[in-house]
Amino acid sequence: MNNLPRICWTVSACLAFIEAIWGLKTILIEGSSIFPTYSYVNLLSWFSLALYGTYYRISRRHFDGIDKTQVLFAVLGAVAMASGTVIDQVGGPHLPALIGSAITTVAIGLFAYITVSRPLRLLAVS
Repeated sequence: MNNLPRICWTVSACLAFIEAIWGLKTILIEGSSIFPTYSYVNLLSWFSLALYGTYYRISRRHFDGIDKTQVLFAVLGAVAMASGTVIDQVGGPHLPALIGSAITTVAIGLFAYITVSRPLRLLAVS
């Protein structure tokens, strides 16, 4: 996990594609009643990963254990939440989506800690 931005962006792109297909299918079959859940999962899964990747790319620093742990939790949480939401929507148990949300919450908390404890340097304007 030396290239955290690339990992974040790659998983983000894959999740965005899968969720777009799932969302299109669901909206065509079930109508727009699913849209709030679909938007929430999109925001907390692939969009957050893209944001994390952008932050890690802009920060241009050596990644340590907390950065790698944050990305690991973000990826696991996003995949678990997205798949758990699909399982829930087809009538399965709520537990996978709940576990995914909990892992994603930990990843968000770690990211908040990272950004507060290591703020980005202001870019020099010439």
